[in-house]
Amino acid sequence: MTGFQTCALPISEKFCAAAGQSLLVSAGLAQLAKLTLGGDSGLGHLAVAQGKRVVMLMMHKNPGACVPFQHPDWSIVPEQPGGIREIAVDTVITETAKAGLVAADVRRL
Repeated sequence: MTGFQTCALPISEKFCAAAGQSLLVSAGLAQLAKLTLGGDSGLGHLAVAQGKRVVMLMMHKNPGACVPFQHPDWSIVPEQPGGIREIAVDTVITETAKAGLVAADVRRL
């Protein structure tokens, strides 16, 4: 295939995973999305720059951390050291609910 790549819609037709896509395709998906959920990545910061809502999973919010620009409250950090895998699923559900998604939608991810 030349030019464009397809984007699979995993698990539910309401959610699209941008993993493995080019930055251009990923940025377009973020622009169309109601919410971008993911780790501290360039795509998350690009979504914020586009004025989109994000929930960003981060290692820490220490001084100098690159939290979402002007929205440090949009980032989630683990309660105990150990990486983003230590962030509880219920915490992610709560934060995505603040962004307008309901728990049933998030649990299907």
